Amino acid sequence: ANDSRVLQGGERIEAEEVNTLQSDGSTHVYLSVKLPLRGPDGTIVALCGISTEITELRRAEESQRIAATVFESQEGM
Repeated sequence: ANDSRVLQGGERIEAEEVNTLQSDGSTHVYLSVKLPLRGPDGTIVALCGISTEITELRRAEESQRIAATVFESQEGM
């Protein structure tokens, strides 16, 4: 869907994308930046995309959120 928005609408898009590998079912999170490449006449001829895997960063952030919630809670677990 993001590729279509770039190729058809000429938008630059920065988004988190989640991909699931078919072989083992593991999920990976990527921060992707995609932008249109234009020819000399200004028409969109291709798409340029750069992705960085941020799976471990997101997992660490979630662990920190859980720890903060438990720490700030007045109730025992």
